[in-house]
Amino acid sequence: MNNIESFFPEGSHIMALPNWQQPRLFLPVVDGPLQRWKMAKLYPAYKNVARLYRSILKFRAFSGSGEIRKTKDNSHSLEAFLKDHFPQPILPVVMLGTPGPTQKVIMQLWHPSRGIVAYLKYAEKEKACLRLEKEYHVLSKLPSDIGPRPLKKDNIGNGKGLLITPVQGKPLSVKLPPHPKIEPLLQQLYSSKKMAIDAHPAIRSLYLRNTEQVERWIDVLGQRKWEIVIEHGDFAPWNILQSASGSISVIDWEYGNHQGFPFLDLLYYFFQISFLVKHWSALKATNYIKAYLKNKIVPGYEDREITALLQIAACTAFLRREEDGHSIDDANQPWRQQIFNNKL
Repeated sequence: MNNIESFFPEGSHIMALPNWQQPRLFLPVVDGPLQRWKMAKLYPAYKNVARLYRSILKFRAFSGSGEIRKTKDNSHSLEAFLKDHFPQPILPVVMLGTPGPTQKVIMQLWHPSRGIVAYLKYAEKEKACLRLEKEYHVLSKLPSDIGPRPLKKDNIGNGKGLLITPVQGKPLSVKLPPHPKIEPLLQQLYSSKKMAIDAHPAIRSLYLRNTEQVERWIDVLGQRKWEIVIEHGDFAPWNILQSASGSISVIDWEYGNHQGFPFLDLLYYFFQISFLVKHWSALKATNYIKAYLKNKIVPGYEDREITALLQIAACTAFLRREEDGHSIDDANQPWRQQIFNNKL
């Protein structure tokens, strides 16, 4: 990964959280302790224990405790990239992504008086750069009120950068059933074009990697026509922000697909909460989701059709995490496998 110092002006004083031995977040040591507190909120935390840990880190940022280092790199690769949109000095808060073939860096860009003015995603590895390209194209096709707008995509130092507008709001509360505005939002991502399932680009792509099972799903779902949708790919409450006015928008489109299959994002939402938050078994989650879809979303569908939709969603999510470098035994991969292999 590119030298983190090159994202800061030479001579900047920066702090690493939780520490310099295992850094995840780098922030400039600005004069205002309250601003440092706000900057440290970029540290990811979705569960209660993680939120408590983030609060400790925010206090450390506020108090200025911990080792502070002065940057010596004079390349400052961000300055040239940002000058067309932000000619004035910008302070970055830099968060390292999870190591692996799709690792990226996320930067929150602060103006000294205006607060957060943009986000910048940076990648060096081939798969990570391809994700940025894909995200750029998906964001370019989104309705303006659903997600961030892409401002610029270009080279930075040894990698590629994607500059996007900030989205205001707070993450949705993590609970089931989903927020009532979720389904109307997803409906905005549906196109009017419908096609046979065996001609659908999302299914054709999946067919190349899981032929035998996809043939079974095609047989079950072949009596209907299916829309092409803009798919988020990692749809979960922590990626959905609600503004003060009550409107909701979606962030983090790196798994996005402008030729996606319907219902998958809604199913990802259920999967994420079922496994990560409620710690349900695959069987319990499947039974809950089936009942919800049957009663609320697709009352006219047969049980075997709903089962096939769940299996397509689980298989697609499994293969994406595999691309990220997760092994078959990592995290919730076995849980997903139980669903799409019908071993419940």
